[in-house]
Amino acid sequence: MGSASGGLFMTGSGGSIASTVMQIGGVQGSNLGTLTLTTGALLTGTLAGGGTFAPGTLTITTSGWNGFSGTLFSGSFGNASSPIQWLFIGKVGSFFEYELIGPVSGMWEGGATVGGQTAQLFFNSRTKYNGGAITLGSGTTGIVVPEPGTVGLMGTGLLGMGLLVRRKVKTGQNRS
Repeated sequence: MGSASGGLFMTGSGGSIASTVMQIGGVQGSNLGTLTLTTGALLTGTLAGGGTFAPGTLTITTSGWNGFSGTLFSGSFGNASSPIQWLFIGKVGSFFEYELIGPVSGMWEGGATVGGQTAQLFFNSRTKYNGGAITLGSGTTGIVVPEPGTVGLMGTGLLGMGLLVRRKVKTGQNRS
């Protein structure tokens, strides 16, 4: 993780960040893919004491989830009404603990629009964080992916409601 344009970024392809995806749904493995995360500029607070960041991006790529390879999720991290929270949790033993939390929304593989929440824990063993490399201890990103049957039922329900409204409007016009 490092500072980029006043924000944070982390990626599994460089630095001291271990952002390897270890579990997707019920599938577990030693390396199912990579999580790449960025934030916008620091809006309030400090890196050392916690604050809020402007929205950024979150991408999850995989090469081993249910035979799928490529971008599994790509979207926004944080939004105007719910900025990204950078929380200083406290000192745990000799480690300073921070958590990065925010809503995510975007496209799931296959084109479904999805949303959820991410919480990433970071640890710095010597001093409070003031920028530069920091090690990712663990993280969780929960994304709600609608099942095809649910989407179909919702579509059928919306179609039915539309037909009812059309029928009422037509009946109202015939009475005039």
